[in-house]
Amino acid sequence: MLLEAKGLSVRYGDVVAVHGVDISVTEGELVSIIGANGAGKTSILRALMGLEASTSESLLYRGEDISSLPPHLRADRGIRMVPERSRIFPNLTVYENLRMGCYKKTGNFSQQLEKMYALFPILAERSAQWGMTLSGGEQQQLAIARALVSEPRLLLVDEVSMGLMPKLVSEVFDVLKSLNRETGLTILLVEQSALLSLEISTRAYVLETGEIVLEGPARQLQDDERVQAAYLGM
Repeated sequence: MLLEAKGLSVRYGDVVAVHGVDISVTEGELVSIIGANGAGKTSILRALMGLEASTSESLLYRGEDISSLPPHLRADRGIRMVPERSRIFPNLTVYENLRMGCYKKTGNFSQQLEKMYALFPILAERSAQWGMTLSGGEQQQLAIARALVSEPRLLLVDEVSMGLMPKLVSEVFDVLKSLNRETGLTILLVEQSALLSLEISTRAYVLETGEIVLEGPARQLQDDERVQAAYLGM
């Protein structure tokens, strides 16, 4: 088990955004959390990354209790997050954004950079451009590459399809699928686009108003009448 959270809860004042959820991710899986807007999906990812205050019965990563660790120490242990709406550094170049992804990490950055440019050729072409000059799809690719350049063991991906044209959404999902299938990267994906998420996932959780109401193999959830009616437009 790579990551295991039990009884995870997130509050914003008197509002309970996430209530006592249990989530686990085994090494090599691509697991999705699907649900309507406002269900608490992003709050879960932010809590796992340490960006949001939370409580839990236990929060283990590779068997270590990380519940008290700040975000940068969770990142040091191999957890990286691709936030929603890209959130790149707009006043840095593409190259500088990628360099920031390896902040404090030792190793051959040039080698990792070439891997990212091979995976996202448009970033090689835009290497010297400011982040703010990139299109929405290019910024999303840069956000993913910035997280990948440090060679994480667990990638948390938040609403990767938000604001993208359908063609670009398909391309980004193909990249995530390839990373998982071909390199073995473990991914926890939060998405409103339930159909695309379930198509590339190993397992999935269905979240409603901060609570998990269904979970299981992705193919099984695709065939579930409740999921089809609520999320797949069937």
